[in-house]
Amino acid sequence: MKLGPVVIDLRSVQRYPNWYHSHGDKMYLHQLDKGKGVLDIGSHAASIRIQKASNVIQGVKGWFVDWIIIFYRQYETEVRGRVKFEDNDLASAFGFSQYKGLFPLPQDPQDCSNRGKYIRSGPYVNIPHPGTGRDGDPNVSLCLDEEIVDAVRELLEAE
Repeated sequence: MKLGPVVIDLRSVQRYPNWYHSHGDKMYLHQLDKGKGVLDIGSHAASIRIQKASNVIQGVKGWFVDWIIIFYRQYETEVRGRVKFEDNDLASAFGFSQYKGLFPLPQDPQDCSNRGKYIRSGPYVNIPHPGTGRDGDPNVSLCLDEEIVDAVRELLEAE
């Protein structure tokens, strides 16, 4: 009996949640400006900016989280968006709060989410929602490291 090749879906054996894109591992802290209330995180293909909402619209409390994903630089194809976070959303999404979000996930006690804002499992975050984990999704993935988490904490504490 001759058997064909064995095909393994590598996504099923990796450490990532199925909604996370591995490009999130390449994101790093660009700048933290506590005085202006701005934090930039990014890579060659995506960026996230967290800024005080009052920097954009006077009198608005909380934070705006903006993201850009570049699909193909040559054609300038990209997707971008903005979501408004409260302090507890930011702390939860970036892993230093016990708040589990409005829609916590039952399968893992470390998971938390808030529909239309973020989903996190351990160090893996998607903003504003889960995706397929493949190219072309309109969401940004981010793997949290100590430097990024500390910068977000400093940003919140500086307010």
